[in-house]
Amino acid sequence: MRNLKKLGLALIAAVQLGGCSTPADVATSSAAIDGVGTCQELFVREAACTNFIPMLVDLRIKHDLPAGIAERAREPDGRAELIAMARDEWKIDSAEPARGQTCEKLAAALPAETVAAMQACLQRASCHELVACVAPLHEQLLR
Repeated sequence: MRNLKKLGLALIAAVQLGGCSTPADVATSSAAIDGVGTCQELFVREAACTNFIPMLVDLRIKHDLPAGIAERAREPDGRAELIAMARDEWKIDSAEPARGQTCEKLAAALPAETVAAMQACLQRASCHELVACVAPLHEQLLR
């Protein structure tokens, strides 16, 4: 069960898996600077959307990341338990100082076009629209 820790967030690991630019490549770019604020704002918006965590869990199940999560989800009440666990972890991961630390690392690793896509998602008015917009970004980071 410990290998499912940080299920609700997992963005840093996803960036590493996704083969994004290294921090040295983008640390001094305006995208990295803007990325921190964009990331912070996205955390706040995602936290307000009850459909965000289920979407994130479903992506992790689809890609079996971490390994074994797809099998766990097939157990009776497995998906519901994973969502409940992710929501509990999200309460910690989306609060300071964890949120700030994550956004600093994430902004340094994301290409400018991903930051621009995140900013475009923030323009979505409803949670349904926001989550639909960020889902492909999260999935891209998981690959």
